[in-house]
Amino acid sequence: MKTKIDGDKPLVYFFILSFILAWLLMSIGVVQNYGLIRFYIPLEPFIILGSWTPNIAAFLVMGLIVRRREGIKHLILGWAKWKVSPLWYLVTLSPVLLSVTTLGIYRVLYGVFPTTEVFANPTLVLPLLLMLILTGATGEQLGWRGFALPWLQTKMSALLSSIVLGLIWSFWHIPLWFAGIGHESFPFWAYTIIGISFSILVTWACTIPEAVC
Repeated sequence: MKTKIDGDKPLVYFFILSFILAWLLMSIGVVQNYGLIRFYIPLEPFIILGSWTPNIAAFLVMGLIVRRREGIKHLILGWAKWKVSPLWYLVTLSPVLLSVTTLGIYRVLYGVFPTTEVFANPTLVLPLLLMLILTGATGEQLGWRGFALPWLQTKMSALLSSIVLGLIWSFWHIPLWFAGIGHESFPFWAYTIIGISFSILVTWACTIPEAVC
C-alpha cells in the first residue's frame, strides 16, 4: 500500500497507541501469571483483541490524526488483494516450508521429531492455525505493513525499514514472555532474529509490482 503523508507525527502516534493498547490487554496475562489476581481469566480473547491493536491504531490515526477517511478504506481493501503470481504465494508460504525442512533436519540428526504439545496432541493443530490467522495474519499486519511500513520507507531504505519495524514488532510482544503462556521457553533474542527476518521477507513481498500488501 502507498500512503503519502507529510510529517512523522502519525507514525509516532501509531506506535504509541499500538504499544499502549496491546500492553494493557497483555498485562492481564502478566498479573495473572504472577498471582496478582485470585480468579482465573481466559486469556485467548484478550490475546486476539491485543493482536488487533496495530490495526485499530492505524484506523484511529488515519481517521483522527491524518483525517483521511478514504485511507481507512484503502487499508481494509488490502485484505482483498489475492490475484498475484503463484510465485508470491510460494514466498508467503516459505516460512512453513522452512519449518518443515527444519523438522526433517532435526529428525535426521537426532532420530526423533522435537517434542511439543502440538506434536503430542495433533488435535491442537487446527485451533493453533485458527489462532494464528485471527492474531498474526489478519490481526496485526494491516497496521504494521499497511500503515507503518510504507511510512518508514519514505524516510529510509526498504531493508532498513524492515529491520527497524522488525525490532519494534518484536519488542511489542515482550509482555507475552511474562504471561506464562509458553513464550518464556523461547529465547527472546532468537525471536527477534525471526521477527527481523520475517519483516524483510514481508517487505520484499510488499514491494513487488502487484503489491500483495
